[in-house]
Amino acid sequence: GGGLFSAKLSDNDLAWATRQLASLLGASLPLEAALSATVEQAERKHIAQTLSAVRADVRSGMRLAEALAARPRDFPEIYRALIAAGEESGDLAQVMERLADYIEERNNLRGKILTAFIYPGVVGLVSVAIVIFLLSYVVPQVVSAFSQARQDLPALTVA
Repeated sequence: GGGLFSAKLSDNDLAWATRQLASLLGASLPLEAALSATVEQAERKHIAQTLSAVRADVRSGMRLAEALAARPRDFPEIYRALIAAGEESGDLAQVMERLADYIEERNNLRGKILTAFIYPGVVGLVSVAIVIFLLSYVVPQVVSAFSQARQDLPALTVA
């Protein structure tokens, strides 16, 4: 069930569930049956529990958008608004198909952005590590070599 510390649906879970429902509704399955089939196919417990609760609300006479609105942590406002519009227009399957496309595209973009930031971050960390190594190990070695040879450091190296 709910509970204070229950996880929210991930974007991947939401995309998967939306895609499943869109396919089943597109095949002319009634909403309640589509929800039941999606609950059965869910591999993660939280998806199954969330969709079971939504199905129970739909069975009790709520519209899908209302059932989703009761779970704002799992279903973002834009998602619920588009579902409501799909119910109004009578084309819920197509709206859900587009929603799934949108969520998947957003996830892909987020992954690309993350990857784009990771590489320069790693390069920066390696650079800092090299500088620290040079300053804490190599430079003192060179200084001690010069002082043991009783030589002055070259003018360019003295600050």
